[in-house]
Amino acid sequence: MKQKQILVIGGSYFIGRVFCLFASGTGNYELHVVNRGKYTLHLDHTTQYLCDRHDVQRLSGLFPDIHFDSVVDFCAYSPGDIQSVFSALSGKFGHYIYLSSCSVYAPSEKSHSETSPFRESDSPDPAEQYAYHKCVLEGELKSLCAHQGIPYTILRPSFVYGPYNYAPRESYYVQLICRGGIIPVPQNASAKWQFVYVKDVAQGILACLENPTCHNQDYILSAPEVFTYPKFMEVLEETSSQPLFKDSVPLSQVYQQNIPLPFPLEQNELYEGSKISSQLGLCYTPFREGFTKTYAAFYKVFTK
Repeated sequence: MKQKQILVIGGSYFIGRVFCLFASGTGNYELHVVNRGKYTLHLDHTTQYLCDRHDVQRLSGLFPDIHFDSVVDFCAYSPGDIQSVFSALSGKFGHYIYLSSCSVYAPSEKSHSETSPFRESDSPDPAEQYAYHKCVLEGELKSLCAHQGIPYTILRPSFVYGPYNYAPRESYYVQLICRGGIIPVPQNASAKWQFVYVKDVAQGILACLENPTCHNQDYILSAPEVFTYPKFMEVLEETSSQPLFKDSVPLSQVYQQNIPLPFPLEQNELYEGSKISSQLGLCYTPFREGFTKTYAAFYKVFTK
């Protein structure tokens, strides 16, 4: 079987890295990974190119003789980032997959679906600005694809966890445990949220590479299990196999001292991730299973 040619933009750490590990292991793809080379990839069927995505001239000259079956874009963050790829490649690809985020949705206590309202305004707050720019980029992609007759797929993960996670979420707690630190537990934190395992995100992308049902579709990636801080603490203690040193902290103190808790405190972040399961057959990993492997990976790093 002829290998599909896949252009990966980003792809050297966390979601992109795990995707490349899975995709290269299938033997079905020839991966061309464009990034700034912060982390190197030594994988079969994979070539890494050191190039900033914003350098349109250099990017346009990297692949004179390749027509890509799909582009998988992990690192478009600012308006114009997708436009620059279209300009550089001049239609030399057949499908564009963009990793967006569930943060595009306007805050709501209800569970979001793919059709829920988006944020409508920018903000000086970095997190809100990131989310709004993702909204703008989704619109940018849809407009460009419609103009050039190229199908797109947009994937919106919720809270992604797993090995290589550079965001201080689950690693924040594993590191505290390894150092014998005290874990702050917010009092009366009412928020509920959901996770998605990084390997499930990678499998979702692979499904999109193989099934044209995904063309011109957007999908939420979020496992169904709902979490609160008490429930997460329960799983954390169960996984660590040792008593945790915990300190119950009032919400006012969390805000005043800017304690870097990684999950929502009062605003629900709930998402319905069943569309991709029903259309593409994605099965979500049970949280305890995925978190056990994630804990072991970070524990190894922090106890070296």
